[in-house]
Amino acid sequence: MCNEGKILEGRHQANLKIYLDAVGRLERSLGEEFDRAYQYAERARLAFEKSRIALDDHFAGHGCGSAEAAEA
Repeated sequence: MCNEGKILEGRHQANLKIYLDAVGRLERSLGEEFDRAYQYAERARLAFEKSRIALDDHFAGHGCGSAEAAEA
């Protein structure tokens, strides 16, 4: 995997951790606190999805994340 792919993958993993943390906050929240936690979780979900798309687009662009590239 190229350096840019590694950076994108790192961002994606970081966004996943943030999203999972946000979901955990939702489970422990009530009332107004839940509303804030939900908004935070939604922003985290969107960032996670955006990073997944960026990673997929990068891999599709030149295949550095494919099994064939790993064997080369």
